[in-house]
Amino acid sequence: MENLGVDYKLLIAQLINFGIFFFIFTKYAAHPLIKIMDKEKQQEKEKERIMKDLESKNEHMKEEERVWRVKLQKERDSIIAETKQAAEDIRKDMLEKATQEATEVIAKAHKQIAEEKDQLHKDVRERTVDLSMYIITNALGEYLTSDLQKQLTGHIINNLGKSISKYEN
Repeated sequence: MENLGVDYKLLIAQLINFGIFFFIFTKYAAHPLIKIMDKEKQQEKEKERIMKDLESKNEHMKEEERVWRVKLQKERDSIIAETKQAAEDIRKDMLEKATQEATEVIAKAHKQIAEEKDQLHKDVRERTVDLSMYIITNALGEYLTSDLQKQLTGHIINNLGKSISKYEN
């Protein structure tokens, strides 16, 4: 082997150096390195667990958000429906009040027209009576006796209501 350039003494020295290095490495350096590697593995597992928890919580939060949105949508729709119903009720009440007020105004107008019509009839009757009396006294007073004047006046007064109602509307 010497022809190959292998020196046994050097080979044995290197094997002894390797053994010493291996012993020192395993005794003093390997355990801390293994502990560091185990600690990093545990930290990696913890990170994965935390990530899974966060993803789960995120999905749960998204589901809760969706549920809240649906709930808020329903509440909004309910409020809108209630508001529309309230507006419709108010509109109906206002329409009923306006109709009632219009009916009252029309009734008052009819009553006032009837009263004015009655008053007009009274005025016409009084004026007709006054005119008849004037005609009888002044125009026919010279030709008629007082008894005939009284009879004619009574006849005009009695028949006046009949003739006025005949000429109404």
